[in-house]
Amino acid sequence: MGDIGVWAVVVVILSAMFWLSVASLTHYIAQAKGRGSILWFIFGLFFPVLSLIVVVLMPVRNSIVHVQLDDGQTVEGKVIDVKSGNT
Repeated sequence: MGDIGVWAVVVVILSAMFWLSVASLTHYIAQAKGRGSILWFIFGLFFPVLSLIVVVLMPVRNSIVHVQLDDGQTVEGKVIDVKSGNT
C-alpha cells in the first residue's frame, strides 16, 4: 500500500468518526429536547450537519412535571407553552 493508500484509509476513518459523532450528538440533543431520538440519529447519519443544526434550533417539546404541594400531595401535569398557549 503506497502513501496515497494509507492517507485514503486515514481520511475514511476520520470521516466515519466525524459522521458517527455528529449523528450521536444529534441523537443526544433530540433526546434532551423530548424528540424521537432514534429518528434523529438516522437523520444525523444521512444529513449530519443539517440535522444537527435543525435539532439545535427546535424548541423543547412540552413535558410532564411533578409538583409537590405544601400539604404533601404530588400533582402531575403538562408544562404549558406560554407563547402559543398550547399544552
